[in-house]
Amino acid sequence: MKFKKIISFALAAVLVLSMAGCKFSSPQNVMTIDGTEIPAGLYLVVQYQAYLNAMQQLEDSKANVLTSEIEGQKGSEWIHAKTLEDLKRYVYTEKQFAEKGLSFTEEEQNTMDTQVDQIWAYNEAVFTANGVGKESYRKSYESGQKYSKLLEAYGEDPANEVSDDDAKAYMNETYIRVQVLSLPLTGSDYDALPDDKAQLVRDRANEVDEALKSGKTLDEVGEDALKDVFEICEREYSENLLTNYMVKMFLSRQTESYPEEFLTAMFDAEVGDSRIDESSGIPMVYQKIENYESDEDFTENWREAVLDDIHGLAFTEEVEAAVAAYTVNENGSAVNTYSPSKIKTTVS
Repeated sequence: MKFKKIISFALAAVLVLSMAGCKFSSPQNVMTIDGTEIPAGLYLVVQYQAYLNAMQQLEDSKANVLTSEIEGQKGSEWIHAKTLEDLKRYVYTEKQFAEKGLSFTEEEQNTMDTQVDQIWAYNEAVFTANGVGKESYRKSYESGQKYSKLLEAYGEDPANEVSDDDAKAYMNETYIRVQVLSLPLTGSDYDALPDDKAQLVRDRANEVDEALKSGKTLDEVGEDALKDVFEICEREYSENLLTNYMVKMFLSRQTESYPEEFLTAMFDAEVGDSRIDESSGIPMVYQKIENYESDEDFTENWREAVLDDIHGLAFTEEVEAAVAAYTVNENGSAVNTYSPSKIKTTVS
């Protein structure tokens, strides 16, 4: 389990990949980074990944990604900056992997080869149509795996050891754990409840919230409330449904699916405090609970994930500091030739 998605190398595999159209009479090297030449095929892989990343930043999926504003920049400029950033990481990864004498086992290499072959076979037409060779794609894919190896080695270095006390402190500063009871607002045919019945469900949610504020736990009152709501909804209840409607989860301050005001309130709350949120469209009762129940619980279930988080962030900072010193010499003509404006997301 990971608490959050640790920043990963942008050259990792993408299952559906299409690049800017080009012919190999065009410039073969687009730039040098810290003395390392970046060939066109690799540049296109990384630029396309940056293009996809840019698309994910848009609220309107139909908007023109190149002319839209992303983090204060024009989309095309953001894509170029992101491409440079990721190519710097590529160069860092290749150099560090060699300097540290790291390698893949035969099994790991075979697995990578198989994955590259499968992805290539599935996308060969679009790769070929866009001027990207299989070896260029292989380089980008394998570099992502090398980055993971470097991160693993960083975590195993005794110099980067993290004590349990520090790990617990980080966990408690960064995450909260909540138990959540979700109450449906649909009837037996899954159509929306009429207003009067929907209000009854909300009233039941308020009753649960009041019970929690008086010292009860969701484990004590949650199932009875869910049974009542299913009766209001005229839906059949069975015990196995409880695990679908009452769950435990971790939240961070950056959890995008929740309003900032709600997250702030939950982080500021004491263990046992509760709050109702309906931003998802249904009443959901949240109760803050301990991040871990005991030292044994922390060690057995959460310590490894917390260390992965800590090491991932620290390693990312180390990489960013190193690549900040890299010198980039761009071939302006090549950059223009491989403009993101030529990127295709589909190929007929």
